[in-house]
Amino acid sequence: MTKDFCFLSLMTNVRIAGYAQIFAPKYRIIYRLCRHRLYQNYREDLFLLVWDREREIKAPDSVKQSAFYSEFQQVAEEFKDFRSAVARKYGPEKALSFLLNCDQIKLITSANARADIMMLKDRTCMNAQWEIRDLARKKLACLRKLSPVLYEKALPSCVYGKCREGNLSCGRQTEVRNWFLGS
Repeated sequence: MTKDFCFLSLMTNVRIAGYAQIFAPKYRIIYRLCRHRLYQNYREDLFLLVWDREREIKAPDSVKQSAFYSEFQQVAEEFKDFRSAVARKYGPEKALSFLLNCDQIKLITSANARADIMMLKDRTCMNAQWEIRDLARKKLACLRKLSPVLYEKALPSCVYGKCREGNLSCGRQTEVRNWFLGS
């Protein structure tokens, strides 16, 4: 029962990060999940995020190691204060548009193996957004524990052949092969 439940509804902590547009609404993750036809999605109530001041923000490693990371954190905290003020004055519905790219949203998803494999082929590629790629690699590791044979080939196309991105290829096929095949 536990194994089936883990397979069907893998709990993931989706972290949405962005440093160029930290003030835009964050629904692109849900759009991507629907686009890949994951059959059931449950996300936490976004109104909880409006009031949550303790939740840690997610930032790329390049930003964390830069000189302006503390300034980035300060701006994010000030914006959380602003969001709370908007919610108090105008209601939480109006404050939803002030969710940050770096806010973490918790999701529970269920999918069939075919949908998972297709999603993992796209999202483990180096051309995928960094936080989506990291999440996809974690999901692949979890799914391979459940069924190593089924998810054996759920890798970017460049691992076993030519990159399907064509001219938009990252040019790091050797690095990707080494990362996934360990050779």
